[in-house]
Amino acid sequence: MEIIAFSGAQGSGKTVTCKIIKDILHDYVDIYLISFADFLRDWIKTNLGNEVYEASLDRQRKDKPLNESICIQTDTSFVDIQTIATPRELLVAAGTFLRKINPDIFCAAIEETINQIDPKDNSLVLIDDIRFRNELKWLKEIDYPSTLVVVDRIDVNAENEIKDFLEYEEAEYMYQTYSYNDPCTSVECRNGITTMLRTVTGIPIDYES
Repeated sequence: MEIIAFSGAQGSGKTVTCKIIKDILHDYVDIYLISFADFLRDWIKTNLGNEVYEASLDRQRKDKPLNESICIQTDTSFVDIQTIATPRELLVAAGTFLRKINPDIFCAAIEETINQIDPKDNSLVLIDDIRFRNELKWLKEIDYPSTLVVVDRIDVNAENEIKDFLEYEEAEYMYQTYSYNDPCTSVECRNGITTMLRTVTGIPIDYES
């Protein structure tokens, strides 16, 4: 098993890059796409309801105010609270709360997920959202070969957001991408990802643009 983890600014295309990788490599290895946010979204679904959970997965809705009530409940009571927060803001707030309980809570959750995967030679785990130094530390200490790739989208100013990762000198590869919303750049994106994969994995990928 090998792990490739991605870091970068919000909107830089980390998750989209992982989905393209899954498409490119599906004939070569078994691909598992997992995220630190998976555990967080499950927590959101349990505690704030399915509507917030579904909105947090929707690219068109996750940055728009909910403008509706959310139900917060315990075993014995519940309360409906009106909110104009966006699903992304609720995710961030919940993540901050859970990290206050234990800063390594998401590392533990994601490692449990990885340990359930058959560690055969041709499996590749893609993690799309390394954001904190303790997550970098966890990545380097896990018992599998791992690579950190920083995704730097040319039309997103990421200098401050990825500065810590670059100073930490843990990024083995800097991948510069274009806007995935521009169909004219799709070939360049895919070619760039293919080149990155050849470098990182050593797999002689054959891709014709």
